[in-house]
Amino acid sequence: RLTLSDGTGEDSDNVMVSAKAGTGGDVVGAGGGGFGWLELWLLLAWLGIAGALRGRRRFGQLPVALMLAFLLTGGGLFPRPAQADDGSWYMGVSVGASKSAADASELDANLAALGYSTTSTLDDTDIGWKLFGGYQWNPNLAVEAALVDLGQVTSRISGNFGDLDAFVADVARVHPYSARGISASIVGELPVAQRFRLFGKVGLFFWDADIDARFEVGGQPISFDSKQGVDPVFGAGVKYHINKKMALRVEWERYEIDRDSVQLLSAGVEYRFP
Repeated sequence: RLTLSDGTGEDSDNVMVSAKAGTGGDVVGAGGGGFGWLELWLLLAWLGIAGALRGRRRFGQLPVALMLAFLLTGGGLFPRPAQADDGSWYMGVSVGASKSAADASELDANLAALGYSTTSTLDDTDIGWKLFGGYQWNPNLAVEAALVDLGQVTSRISGNFGDLDAFVADVARVHPYSARGISASIVGELPVAQRFRLFGKVGLFFWDADIDARFEVGGQPISFDSKQGVDPVFGAGVKYHINKKMALRVEWERYEIDRDSVQLLSAGVEYRFP
């Protein structure tokens, strides 16, 4: 989001006019992921699989669930084993804190290169979460996919903007962003105690990031930018198995996206289907 206020308390039309006249002000902006239609569809698919598996033990009796699980667990990237029923499928959810490597001085430098003199501050932390599912090939190897939202990076920018329309468009071009998307990873596990397992992962992150710019005249965007890409993701963590079906997990992940990498430290719960 991009919001303009000149601090005068006057109506929004006067705010817009004074900003365009070059009086400056404070701008609040944000760029990152968000919950969209793709995420909603995948969430419904995830819930559908979980519900179907509660009443069935064999995937051969669940062609629809199998197809959705194939999509959610990276089936398009990794081949399934010859006897999938010899292993086990699992699903879970994790929530934690995301932190971007974005830097306020870099934002000011990018705006300076476009002819603006600004002073920026950044809030580079947010809430991140993911829904994940995977297939455990053997005790030491699994493939896993996840729907990930890394939150947003927000900023406050002070300075003389000149023409507001042009400034908003330029901010949308250079503002830092976080991202949302789908990851597909290979996971290696190592038992370290009776109930504890260490794990590491490496894979790809198919991400999307939105940056929209707004000011307070009707709340309508006057500039919008969207980015997509495919970049590496890697991480490590530890699992504690409560029983054969349930496990708790804490993990750290690093998602590489075009402008700035984002780290996610999360805790979650995993359910394994027999």
